[in-house]
Amino acid sequence: MKLPDFFIIPYQHVWICPGIKIAIAILTVLWLFILFLTSMTKANHTIRLVTTGITLLIFSAFLYPLHAQRKPNMIIFLADDLNQQDIGAYGNREVKTPNMDQLAKEGMRFNNAYAASSMCTPSRSAMFTGLYPFRNGAQMNHFTVHAGIKSLPHYLQQQGYRVVISGKIHMAPLENFPFEHIGKEFGQYSPVENRLDRKKETVRAIETHFNQHPEQPICLVVAPGYPMYPGFLTETLIPPN
Repeated sequence: MKLPDFFIIPYQHVWICPGIKIAIAILTVLWLFILFLTSMTKANHTIRLVTTGITLLIFSAFLYPLHAQRKPNMIIFLADDLNQQDIGAYGNREVKTPNMDQLAKEGMRFNNAYAASSMCTPSRSAMFTGLYPFRNGAQMNHFTVHAGIKSLPHYLQQQGYRVVISGKIHMAPLENFPFEHIGKEFGQYSPVENRLDRKKETVRAIETHFNQHPEQPICLVVAPGYPMYPGFLTETLIPPN
């Protein structure tokens, strides 16, 4: 997935879109030009200070929304039935996973992290509630968590985050997992083509968020149906005689 043309100011965790970058550049040039004119016209010190102050106030007005966001944005990629041994970064030489390998190389790799369950619903429910399946109630596929159990969206929303999941949820009841759900078609098993984000809803969500709400931090969970088996009929898996 290719992110839009944003960049990050080091140590600030602030996203700036191209339009803002252009505005900052123009204001900087304008400020330098005004300082040059005041020096050439031998304007007195007070006039130069006032002119500089007004320019800096305008400059700060543009920057204020950018500095308002101090919390990091988060993107969580959640694969469906992906084994650790299926990833190149963990030693597989047959399956090509260059993007995950690069993330592992440039970031942090966990060698002693384990799923709470080998099934979909219990594993996801444990991940987002922070509780083992026997504690949250979702011990088997299609089980629901206990009433009153809180999950990741509850805690992050209290901190001002927009919490979005794109694709598959497979947790219940939904009131215990109050994600903003996009890409519902993207999370379906059938037809097989739906299991890729054909409508680019995830990318559009990122673009829209940073254009319309640049001051609000976001936690985005990207949860496709891959690489779980496509769910073909059994006959299609039996080779012809």
